[in-house]
Amino acid sequence: MSTFEDALKKLKAREQQAREQARAEGRRPLSTVKRRLIESSIKISATTPDEILFQHTVFCQTVLPYRDPGPEVRTWERQQGNVKLFIEAGKAYDPTTERLEQIGLP
Repeated sequence: MSTFEDALKKLKAREQQAREQARAEGRRPLSTVKRRLIESSIKISATTPDEILFQHTVFCQTVLPYRDPGPEVRTWERQQGNVKLFIEAGKAYDPTTERLEQIGLP
């Protein structure tokens, strides 16, 4: 049995104990939402990611375009609270044409 399966099995046993103890003490057991939150937390912490990625807080608050805005859009601007993000499309060297070509937004 894997570490993840062991952790999930222990969680279910603890959940059952907590439910019985709550009934004995006259309290309500965990809600379905709280139980799922705890299960998700255990599932996440029981697995090791292949790599760890970080997002800067500005990107998390303002987001980049999620669809191609089209070739005519050269700037992207978003504001969330005190944070402002401004992206301007640039140019890149194309070795086949030996010229700088305009590139779109990410």
